[in-house]
Amino acid sequence: MDLIRIFVETSFADIAERFCNNITDKPEFDMANLLIDEASFVDECRIHHKELSDDQIRMIYGLYRDDWSEPVDGSDSENPENKNIFNVVCRLSNELLRDMSGIPKVKFQHLFRWREVSQVLGEDIFFTMALLAYEKRHQSEDRIQFQNFEKIPSVLHNDNPHLHYIFSTVRLCELHSHLKAATDNFAISWVCLMNHISRQSSHFKKLAKIQDPSREDYIANKIYNAVAEAAYIRFRLWQFISKGGSLPKFSDEYSLETKRIELDKSTSAYRTDPNDYDYIYAPNSRNMSIFVGERKFLYLMFSKVLRTNDIIIHKLFYRYLLRKNQFRSFMVQINDNTGFGNFKRFQDLKSTFLTPKYNELLSILPIWEACVFNYNKVYEARVAPVNKPSEFKELYRKIKDELKNLNDIEVSILFHFIKTQENKEIGLTARDFKLRYDNLHNSIRLKHIRDHAMDSSMTSAIDAASSELYCRPEVFAQSFRFLKYHGYFATFHAGEDFYDLADGLRSIDEAIWFLGLEAGDRIGHAIALGLNPIRFYSLRHNYIAIPQQWMLDNVVWLYCYSRKHNITISPAAEHFILDTYKLLLWTIGYQQAGSGNIDISDYYQSMLLRGDNPNYYKQGVFNKRMRNESISDSDSWRSFDLQQHKGIDDIRKYNTVAVRLYSDYHFNMDVRRKGKLIKAYHLPDGYPNLILELQNKMIQEISKCRLGIECCPSSNFRIGHLEKFENHPIFRFMPVHEPESRYPLPVTVNTDDLGIFATSLPNEFSLLALALLKKKDDKGNHVYSSQEVYDWIKRVVENGHKYHFKDDRVQVIQNNEDDDN
Repeated sequence: MDLIRIFVETSFADIAERFCNNITDKPEFDMANLLIDEASFVDECRIHHKELSDDQIRMIYGLYRDDWSEPVDGSDSENPENKNIFNVVCRLSNELLRDMSGIPKVKFQHLFRWREVSQVLGEDIFFTMALLAYEKRHQSEDRIQFQNFEKIPSVLHNDNPHLHYIFSTVRLCELHSHLKAATDNFAISWVCLMNHISRQSSHFKKLAKIQDPSREDYIANKIYNAVAEAAYIRFRLWQFISKGGSLPKFSDEYSLETKRIELDKSTSAYRTDPNDYDYIYAPNSRNMSIFVGERKFLYLMFSKVLRTNDIIIHKLFYRYLLRKNQFRSFMVQINDNTGFGNFKRFQDLKSTFLTPKYNELLSILPIWEACVFNYNKVYEARVAPVNKPSEFKELYRKIKDELKNLNDIEVSILFHFIKTQENKEIGLTARDFKLRYDNLHNSIRLKHIRDHAMDSSMTSAIDAASSELYCRPEVFAQSFRFLKYHGYFATFHAGEDFYDLADGLRSIDEAIWFLGLEAGDRIGHAIALGLNPIRFYSLRHNYIAIPQQWMLDNVVWLYCYSRKHNITISPAAEHFILDTYKLLLWTIGYQQAGSGNIDISDYYQSMLLRGDNPNYYKQGVFNKRMRNESISDSDSWRSFDLQQHKGIDDIRKYNTVAVRLYSDYHFNMDVRRKGKLIKAYHLPDGYPNLILELQNKMIQEISKCRLGIECCPSSNFRIGHLEKFENHPIFRFMPVHEPESRYPLPVTVNTDDLGIFATSLPNEFSLLALALLKKKDDKGNHVYSSQEVYDWIKRVVENGHKYHFKDDRVQVIQNNEDDDN
């Protein structure tokens, strides 16, 4: 049990909302600089650490009071009697970080400890403290010294020389990174708020609406005032340590908008240039200078509180850190909830608090950081389709300008459609009508961009992102057929979030089928393909809750896919599948599509038609004249209305039941309404084993298809259903011991949304490597040797070079075939 980490997390983050209002001008108890009393700590720790008894919690507090609060060797404290809470941060920094030529690095063996505490509190609080402990710095403001803060990455590297050698020699490929969330969005947002706090009420209302719409105004005002208070404290402390003067009183009022406007004016007066990002650090140089002001402030404040026992300074700075971490919890995903809906709460705020000047950094800084700090040679930046070609040209220009300062770097833009939920149904229109309509216009724009791009290699591929629970791959089928024909590669978010493993697997299968994914294309995440189904269902007591339409589709797909691939279904599972099929067919209302019982194979064939434009089936029959009348030339959008898979045309022509079922799926409003109703199902014995067999077969089929799998460990850990890094599906997709699988999948490692998960590409590889090195068998022996682990890491890094999107698609396929020979 990591006691000191528990204390730091509780006292600097968990306790923030409750405890801030208890910090006043009057000392609460004799040892005032300890700041937290035992009762407050125990109350908060009970909430966040239910695994601890009261006696254990009080023991942790006792360690703080009697040991951890003492000055640490190397802290440069002038007063050995200065017991305070900041000494605990210094102590933990010394344990976790190592100084490497002025750039702190994480001790590799402590990477998981570091990950847990730095995600909650941020890294700057620790490495600025570590710099005080490791180096004898001048007390004066040395500009060169603080400019060196630009050399420290947003996410620190670790001290493992083997990984550093692999990263620096082979170089890394970032293939799954959403550009607007690919830097430290929280840190940039915080600096913006500290410098421009006024007129932000609408942005805090957005935050509150995401958190709890029923208390929107209350939460918005509460958080806005808390951040405004932090801005006020920061400015007054900066005045005090830089120019002297009085310190603020806690009784000051911060909530009025007039006060916020005055604060904006005061901070503006400190800037030498109106365009400076931060009044604390005037040089507005390129790239990392945005982070230097806050790092400088933390460094000088830690220096101050370690040298003096002035209770007012200690309380003000502590209160500032509490407010900062309170706001951080809304921007960085650190909670224990899973699922895409939870992630979306953070994703929707990634640029909310940024003014245009700061927002511009989100387009350039991620690429610069990745290539300068994080060993990247290849960077594929994902952005939403632009509304105008001119918007792409501006982004293209910014990236090209940045690349002039970077050598031997390949950067391309990958456009991702957004999966959106159908909120309003319109009679006589197909499912997801509005999204299909938007996809049409976005596809035409992307074709125009590809045709007229100054450098076609900069527009590499398409994707569809956001929650899989909103819509299925079929909605994007025509767009992908159209754009792949016009030169785009393709990847697709599939198997990331799901009601049941079955619909996660079905999403992967449908993406391959409907979107025409082929060798050289990729699938994003695909964790449903590798999770242990025995463990997955046992944690849910073999119950799932799911919309009726999804359950019907799942059981049909499970049955027919198994039959197609000769997978044995246990009697109990088969009985459950067929009974559920018959029940839901009647319950939802599909039975009227044919006379008598509808065979499950007919329903499955209706599912195969879902990649077709549904308007051909509006009347309950396939209207082939619509196709003949609409096509003007072979390159038009409408020429991609229908799938070209072998056998599909026979279904259209001869299976009238399947055609009618597909028509009802889209145009029967009663069917659609009943299909949305959510029901709970108890899964039978044999169901988890069936899923396991399906996973094995799909891994084999995907391996044969030469599709790459984009793994994003931290993202999968937070969004998916993973308990430990060592359980990540990547180790099942591509085993460390090569002979363990005849069909290894070509996996890549990526960051997804770096800013939301507070990670980097070297960090993702390092976490996987440490998980492998720590893994032990039932007898307590290490499963893998160091050489095996580093060889595996190198093979995964090399996969990035093989599977990044480039024009020589044929060469990629040929290289893969040569590898097998």
